[in-house]
Amino acid sequence: MNNEYWEFTPFGHKPKFEIKCKMCGTPMRLRYSQVFRPSDVFEALEDPARKMGLTAQEKVEILTKNGWAEDRAYKCPKCQWWTVFGIPMAWEELQELRKVRKRSVYVPVEEWAEDHPIRQKLKTLGYW
Repeated sequence: MNNEYWEFTPFGHKPKFEIKCKMCGTPMRLRYSQVFRPSDVFEALEDPARKMGLTAQEKVEILTKNGWAEDRAYKCPKCQWWTVFGIPMAWEELQELRKVRKRSVYVPVEEWAEDHPIRQKLKTLGYW
């Protein structure tokens, strides 16, 4: 899909902007990326949707607009502030992503191992 803020790659969407922590200004690191169907989430949120005043037709329009989305969660390595971006995906993008990923959730453990402060925190927690 054409998106002015995110560029699609075979490994998932990459931001076209630098993601900085809202609390301390430190560049944030990818924590995980997950592909899902918004319709599954919307059904779990049926009661809040009703409270938002959505009609059945509006619900159908929301669910069928794109069909799939990628959540990209970022975490600040300094102060631990956390945020998630939901990015709509086209069916073709989903198929391309499935060729590379074995699961719907991607956790960049290799990147964390290369980042000294994150590696040190994980070592103290017993990860390595």
